[in-house]
Amino acid sequence: RAHAGEVVLWLKPACLVNLQSGRQQPPEFLADKPVHAVAAIGHPESFFRLLESLHYSIHRHPWPDHRPPSATELKSLDGPVIMTAKDAVHFPAAEAAPDWWYLDVEAGLDTVVQEKLLDQIRSHSGKTP
Repeated sequence: RAHAGEVVLWLKPACLVNLQSGRQQPPEFLADKPVHAVAAIGHPESFFRLLESLHYSIHRHPWPDHRPPSATELKSLDGPVIMTAKDAVHFPAAEAAPDWWYLDVEAGLDTVVQEKLLDQIRSHSGKTP
C-alpha cells in the first residue's frame, strides 16, 4: 500500500532458481511441501505473502535488512529453503545446499505511473524515448 508521494512496484514470480546448480523451475515447484522462507529485506512480510499466494506452506525466517543468515544458519534448517534474489547473492554455489532456492521475480510499475515517468524524462531531455 502506497503512502502519499510513494509509488507501488508490482512483483510477479518468474521462477525458482537453485543456488547450487542454477537450475530453474516454475515458481510453484515446491508448493506441495513445507519450506523455510528466508528474507533479509526491509519488508520481509511482502516476500512471505508472495510465497503464500503461490500456495506455499512456509516457516517464516525474517532477518534484519542487509544482514542475511550465514550458510551455517541456513544449513541448520531442515528442508527446502527459499530466499529472495537479493539474499541469494551472499551464497556462492559451492556453499549452497542442494535444496536452496531463490525466487526470481519480474518487477514493474503501473502503466499510469510509467507514462508519467516517461513524460518527465521527455520534458527534461527534449527527446522521445
